[in-house]
Amino acid sequence: MAEPAYVRECEATSSMGDRIVLYYFTTERKPSENEFGKTTYGVGIEMYTQLPDSRTVKEKKVIEDVFIDKYEAEQFIDLLCKTSVTPVSLADVIYDYISEEAM
Repeated sequence: MAEPAYVRECEATSSMGDRIVLYYFTTERKPSENEFGKTTYGVGIEMYTQLPDSRTVKEKKVIEDVFIDKYEAEQFIDLLCKTSVTPVSLADVIYDYISEEAM
């Protein structure tokens, strides 16, 4: 997996009142010497939920090769942060975004 390139941190509260910290990030993958093509950018989310008993639960989802434009990937990360998207729904949100862009 590529290293995170652009990172945003956001906080939210779950419906149960638990504190949630969300890290949204882009990844960057440059083609290798044997590959043709452009640099691609993926998106990911790490979510940490602080439970009442002081345990922390971590969830993470990364989807590579979503964008070919770095600025668009960063704008998408800002949108994810603004709407508090969680790892479990990341694939659906990307699908909806790409479907809307294609119209």
